[in-house]
Amino acid sequence: MKNSKALLLILLCIYLCSDSIVIHANKESNVYIAYLGDRPHDDHHRILESHHDLLASVVGSKEEAAKCMVHNYKYGFSGFSAKLTEDQAKQLAAKPDVIHLLPDLGFKPQARSAPDYLGLSAQVPQNILQRTNKGEGIIIGVVDTGIWANNSKAFSDEGYGPIPARWKGKCETIGDFDASQHCNRKIIGAYWHRKGATARGFDPKDTVEGENPSPLDFHGHGTHCASNAAGSEVINVTHKGHNYGTFSGIAPRAHLAIYKACFNPKGSANKDDDCLFSDVVEAFDQAIHDGVDIISASIGVQHSNGNDVDNYLNFAAYHATMNGIIVVAAAGNLGPGLRTMGNSSPWHITVAASSLDDDRTEVPDFSGRGPSRKTPVIIKPDITAPGKNILAAGSPKNKMGQPVDNGFQFLSGTSMATPMVAGLAALLKSVHSHWSPAAIKSAFVTTGVNTSPHGGPIVDPKAKSGLAGPLEIGGGIANVNSAADPGLIYDMYPIDYLKYLCGVGYSINDIRSITRDQFAVCPPVKQSLMNVNLPSIGISGLQSFLTITRTVTNVGPSCSTYIPQINSPPGTKITVSPNVLVFDRSVQQITFHINIEKVGNVEENAAGSLTWTDGVHNVRSPIVVLS
Repeated sequence: MKNSKALLLILLCIYLCSDSIVIHANKESNVYIAYLGDRPHDDHHRILESHHDLLASVVGSKEEAAKCMVHNYKYGFSGFSAKLTEDQAKQLAAKPDVIHLLPDLGFKPQARSAPDYLGLSAQVPQNILQRTNKGEGIIIGVVDTGIWANNSKAFSDEGYGPIPARWKGKCETIGDFDASQHCNRKIIGAYWHRKGATARGFDPKDTVEGENPSPLDFHGHGTHCASNAAGSEVINVTHKGHNYGTFSGIAPRAHLAIYKACFNPKGSANKDDDCLFSDVVEAFDQAIHDGVDIISASIGVQHSNGNDVDNYLNFAAYHATMNGIIVVAAAGNLGPGLRTMGNSSPWHITVAASSLDDDRTEVPDFSGRGPSRKTPVIIKPDITAPGKNILAAGSPKNKMGQPVDNGFQFLSGTSMATPMVAGLAALLKSVHSHWSPAAIKSAFVTTGVNTSPHGGPIVDPKAKSGLAGPLEIGGGIANVNSAADPGLIYDMYPIDYLKYLCGVGYSINDIRSITRDQFAVCPPVKQSLMNVNLPSIGISGLQSFLTITRTVTNVGPSCSTYIPQINSPPGTKITVSPNVLVFDRSVQQITFHINIEKVGNVEENAAGSLTWTDGVHNVRSPIVVLS
């Protein structure tokens, strides 16, 4: 049990990114987060009471428990944070209901038109932007440093219809944030999550110069990311005397819900304590309750023990995914070395950054590279998008180090690439409302573009070959028009996530708490993570020969025949069986085997691909043979 609980760190991360938000350990923290798994039922009051009862068993009474309690997580999953002594924390960690207990951590934000570059020109009537009315009706939740929307045309709701009836959230009027001025039919939710910071002894009113205790963005990171994902169209945008034409977010008519979980407290011993893990988790819990379709959070992890911290916030993203929410995370800004990325779980869409250049598309040095330290066969990143010198809305209280002019600024980072993919996911979700988060990710990965707009290769100056591969860009540059019609998808169901949890080594008791499936059973033989039904293929431990499996679902014409095109990684020979996939009205899902044979010297992280084609669709899976 001890080992399995330690392993549960795999459920806890959210590295989100670039101008990202970096997590640092604080040994003096006396706030702890208890993760109890999925909700046992839908009665939020009873869940809250059970949290107080559990805490009371450690601190002595319900009265003391009420004083110690900081957060209650009750919408998307079950857990709480509380101020505890070290001895009390040890007692709580030993309780059978507690899957894992973690100290709270601090974060720090870091940080031609992109829509045209991504195939979303307003002048092309048949693209997905026009087919979806620019993402109207989709709700994107942005977990970040807040929003500055007052008088900004980038957040105008002109021409919008009513707010979706399914929306359960709200705009909080607090501090200088007046919901009547900052919220509209574009920005439909705004919160400030600060209990964790307050419990650490920070007075919410005692922030850095000029900051206000409210959802207002006194940093600039959150405003830039939100407008990047779903900013409204603004014509004749000028910056420093240059006219950049029309600005637009990727899904300009999608709605935005803002979850501010980061601000700049005075008096912190650690200057990087801009936001706390417990507050970010509460933001996810609230977003699940509110009914967002997508969560975009540009937050990053940095810690001496990268293996553990890389998995610190994954459980919040896991429960969002189980609620049908697409979670878009960043590969981070710790590149260019290998194993410098975060968000390695199979339920994230993990985003790398690339340049916007037409002639020479390259991966910037800062973009985090794979493979994951913890689960290297889960090939990451999944996809790449522009993240270098991105123009978007800025906050007048900007602290990003780049000038804001006429309400706009240029920023770089995987934080900028992440909301772009969140916007693309909004468009794709609008077309395929019934698709799962795994299906959405599969469509992006298998249709990614591996060349620049002019047909040249994507360059990685730091790679041995000088070219970017799956560990730098995943499936390639996101291509939402092709992703809307991918032909085949690699979907995942609860049983697939169960196999993943079993394969990582969780105990069946922990898995049953995480999933709230009391009948969950791990296979008698431990499952290889190479068989997780992902669109990318990671191979490890290749001695001479091995076989892995994948299952594809036909989402194209019901009667289709696909044949393979195989680019075996150097030193290997890959075959598939069956070598023809025939779909008809009675067969829409087929499992196939991938046979990998070592036939020569295999270089470090040798890459190749498997493409299934019917002559119209090219369903490409990146392959990496890990060293």
